Amino acid sequence: FEPYFDDRRDVELALDELEVARNVVSRNRALNEAVLAQAERASARLLDILGSGAAVPSADRLPVDAVEELVGDRYADVVSVHPDRVRLQRQLPAEDLFGGARRLDAIGIGLNLLVQNFSGRRLVRLAESGCRVRLLFINPASSAVKRRERELGLKKGELSRSVEMN
Repeated sequence: FEPYFDDRRDVELALDELEVARNVVSRNRALNEAVLAQAERASARLLDILGSGAAVPSADRLPVDAVEELVGDRYADVVSVHPDRVRLQRQLPAEDLFGGARRLDAIGIGLNLLVQNFSGRRLVRLAESGCRVRLLFINPASSAVKRRERELGLKKGELSRSVEMN
């Protein structure tokens, strides 16, 4: 932590709080309001400690390398957290998210974020440019799809058709 921070303990506490939030999400596969609020508080505190506040000129900020060295190995899998798809797309449009990818691994029910915002032709061009694309959709004939249709209050076969179309 030297020479970047005087009080290493504050950084460790903020990182520990983020780790707890990340573990809750990974164990429960869910992000509720309390966990999101905890992660946002810890992130804000960590960013404040790192000196990224709006009043700090960019010349005085820590190099990205220092931040990466501090937290990279613990949080390499978490790039950002978005409470819903709409907010994600507002901050990171599909073209920005997938456009320059060298590898695209996506798992989901129907992968709507990808297929509704990124054309099939664009996906083909991406693959032709050398991007490794692996997409895993749910089996539209599975009992899990039928269960999900009931949970969402959809008509029988509606989700299956959507997945098949995607």
